[in-house]
Amino acid sequence: MWSGTSSLDGHSGLTWNGAVSGFSVDGYAVFNDSGADLDFRVESDGNANAIFLDANHSLLGATGAIGLFTNSPASGFEVNTSYGIKRTEVNDENYTMLDEDHLIAYATIAVPRSVYLLDAVGRAGRVIIVKDETGTASGNAITIYPYGDGYVDGVTSYAISTDYGGVTMYCNGVNWFAIK
Repeated sequence: MWSGTSSLDGHSGLTWNGAVSGFSVDGYAVFNDSGADLDFRVESDGNANAIFLDANHSLLGATGAIGLFTNSPASGFEVNTSYGIKRTEVNDENYTMLDEDHLIAYATIAVPRSVYLLDAVGRAGRVIIVKDETGTASGNAITIYPYGDGYVDGVTSYAISTDYGGVTMYCNGVNWFAIK
């Protein structure tokens, strides 16, 4: 059942209580609250700021800020709770990175293996992690290769050759770089 008021001018709230598309909803949303520095907020049980958007943040200017479980994000995106990342488990095979990968985790390695990164073009700011979870990389290195004529830290490959070693890499839109 819907209750409260709503309007297209963005000055009223909308509350709901009941089932929506097969799941139960009991919450409150504020869209462009007038008179406050609040543009969008979704509440959850026990937290008035489960998702908070301030489109004209006082510290960040017109670029705004998004907060998860905070109404005062100190940067463009602030998370005040634990979070998970997508872990792709690789078992003793060469692997070509996919766009949805964030952590490529080698769970088994019997021989040296290769990871092939995606083209850096169009992926500026992208972050990827490659990790040896086996503790055997000193004998079976994981070598990371950029796409085509690209580079990783100015070279044509980057090797993880330390047991339990790993590397976090970012892309500048032209090449990949290891964060050390």
